[in-house]
Amino acid sequence: MNILRIVSKKIPKSNVADFYPALTELQNELTLEARNSNKGYIHSQSYFTINDSINDKTILYNISDWRSYSSWLEWYNSDIRLAIYEKYDIIDTESHVKLRTRLPFNETPLL
Repeated sequence: MNILRIVSKKIPKSNVADFYPALTELQNELTLEARNSNKGYIHSQSYFTINDSINDKTILYNISDWRSYSSWLEWYNSDIRLAIYEKYDIIDTESHVKLRTRLPFNETPLL
């Protein structure tokens, strides 16, 4: 199976005072709903940036695995996902990188 991996970068709005709990709640709800509503969802893990200054904006990175691009696209465009984003209304910008596992090298020796 060639799993699709999505790396999502979420930057909170500047007016979010205590962004860590808010981003955590947002991501937890997104993960729960993706798991419950989309059979193509496999797994995800979230990471926060480590900042040297308290004034640096924390960015949330989420890495999720999907059975297919169409499964992820269905989730990305779903009303459930949109409703969660509207409920929290804390993300300024979001971007996604779509990755596929490299196919193995051909094991046949060159003759």
